[in-house]
Amino acid sequence: MIGICSASNLACCVGRAACSLCCRVRCCPAKSNASTVTRLVYAFILLIGSIVSWVMLSDWASNELAKVPALVDSFVRAHCLTDGGCSLHSMAGVMGVYRVFFVLALFFALLAVLTFRVRSSKDPRAGIQNGWWLPKTLFIVGLLVGSFFMPNSVFFDWGYLGLVGAFLFILVQLVLLVDFAHEWCDKWVAKWEETESKIYQVGLLGSTALLYALTIVLTVLLFVYFAAGSDCRLNKFFVGFNLALCIVLSVISVLPAVQQANPRSGLLQASVVSIYMTYLTWSGSLQRARLGLRLGRFERRVEQHIHCAGRNLHLHHSHLLVGSLCHASER
Repeated sequence: MIGICSASNLACCVGRAACSLCCRVRCCPAKSNASTVTRLVYAFILLIGSIVSWVMLSDWASNELAKVPALVDSFVRAHCLTDGGCSLHSMAGVMGVYRVFFVLALFFALLAVLTFRVRSSKDPRAGIQNGWWLPKTLFIVGLLVGSFFMPNSVFFDWGYLGLVGAFLFILVQLVLLVDFAHEWCDKWVAKWEETESKIYQVGLLGSTALLYALTIVLTVLLFVYFAAGSDCRLNKFFVGFNLALCIVLSVISVLPAVQQANPRSGLLQASVVSIYMTYLTWSGSLQRARLGLRLGRFERRVEQHIHCAGRNLHLHHSHLLVGSLCHASER
């Protein structure tokens, strides 16, 4: 049984039949289906892309990538000459990351076009979404290899489109997070009222306290690492402004008018949004630090780990939550 499960889980990267085999032999939960497995596989693809990009930004990988002529062409050299804080090694890593996410964005955009208006797994085109793993894997690898033959100027222009996409993603992510927090609170409050168990009460209070504690810790780290110098006035403004927004948001969430309109709204939802806004402030400060401020080795590793972990967490949460909402609409 274990051998069949392991083999079918490994083979699910190349076909639908192996995924079905795993579910037939009861290795997956009873509610597992092709859509659930599909969401997990796509989340795994995004995770691999994020890990590869994170590695490309490391000092070792950047030095190795700098040996690839396509990543340090005349366009990049000219850019580094005009930007005093730029180095060929760091730019090689950035160009590699651009290529990875360019390929992933192109792949998922093409997938969205091919599966447009597919509302059920019974649709003939649903097989494109839930299967064909080997052709899709080969397609991604082929795109990635081909991207290294494209000039770097293309990816600089692609970066501006990425800014627009990132802004839209943040807006969608905020909506999903608020919806997730409300659903989370509603379920736990309902369980608490049904069972009268204090586990759910403690869970709600503990989760809220933990999220606020993380927000405070990140805010302190922001002031220490990115807003301590006299020349970091802009960073100080954004960190302070974000802190003020978190406080205002928390106060509004417990106002009588808000509680009357939505009795189950409260500090849990505010804490979820607060930690997300603080992470976005951290991410923005990190990019500004890479352009100007110079961090030590320890500080650089700390901010890279937090940035990578936060990016992967909210990226995969969005992916799985959207998939769950779509799956619920199918039923």
